[in-house]
Amino acid sequence: MKPEVVVTTHMNADLDGFSAMLAVTYLYPEAVPVLPDTYETTIRRILAHPYFETRPFYAWRDIELDALRTVIVVDAGTSSRIGPVYE
Repeated sequence: MKPEVVVTTHMNADLDGFSAMLAVTYLYPEAVPVLPDTYETTIRRILAHPYFETRPFYAWRDIELDALRTVIVVDAGTSSRIGPVYE
């Protein structure tokens, strides 16, 4: 996938980071939600809901970084909380 705009949250994502990502996709429909490599089990259960078949969340391995223009980061107080994405 080659999005120009993605939205992500901190490593070990919790429900408020996930919810903020979802909210951003409504404010910026072009933003593709990308989950960090680690996130809470609750989020896995939520992603199993049929709603997310039409609004998928992606992993960083699915994203071609060369096309990225903008990365929107939510619920992360410092850059160190977003892990390798910052690099």
